Amino acid sequence: MKSVCIVSVCILSAAAALLPWQDAHAATNDVTGLTPTLHVSYNASSVVNDNGTGSLTVNNEGTPTYMDSPNGKAINTAIFTPYGNLTGVFAANTDFTISSYATLGTNPNGLMVHLRDDMGGLTGGLVLRRGSTNEVVLTLNAVSTPILSTQVPCGDAAFHHYAVVATASGITLYVDGFARASVPSNTIAVAKFAYQFGSRHGTVRAGEAKFGGKIDDFRVYSGALSAAQIATLSASLASAA
Repeated sequence: MKSVCIVSVCILSAAAALLPWQDAHAATNDVTGLTPTLHVSYNASSVVNDNGTGSLTVNNEGTPTYMDSPNGKAINTAIFTPYGNLTGVFAANTDFTISSYATLGTNPNGLMVHLRDDMGGLTGGLVLRRGSTNEVVLTLNAVSTPILSTQVPCGDAAFHHYAVVATASGITLYVDGFARASVPSNTIAVAKFAYQFGSRHGTVRAGEAKFGGKIDDFRVYSGALSAAQIATLSASLASAA
């Protein structure tokens, strides 16, 4: 039996037009019944917003490589760490959800994704990364100390669905459709204007490492997905595997 890892995060934001270098796909509702503000599937062998109301720019860092994956194509952040700006993907003081279908990789403390907002300094924001063996952790601002963490069986090598839901009352980390850890906090509800897959936008902090695992599907939603919506999304991504 294959294991599958997925990450989900929901974010509330204003709609924005796609930039000229992006595919002009009409944004539509997905299996959650909502339209994401950002959906990167890599299926066109590029980093574009396949189905979302926001937009992003892309700078290729490393070797642009797209490999076959359960849902089409994936990037390997051990060799390719694209980064850029976000427009209309996040908004200040609102709930959001992030979703990622990914492997953690084998690099200790290797980053999966950083969403930058400069809270706590020029490299602040939200980081989802590997911790110890088969462990996923979430950090905030410019520090590398986890605020949430949980063990994921076979997480280093197998795809799983990871989801982070942030509201004014707290943050919850889901793995494969189930809530695994939570903390009361509202410091995450702030606009984010940049991203990087596989590294921290700016520079990694002490206790972190550049280069993570593979990312097959990444989404941001302008609101807090319910537990039922996350379970539906997780099942949809995992069914392809």
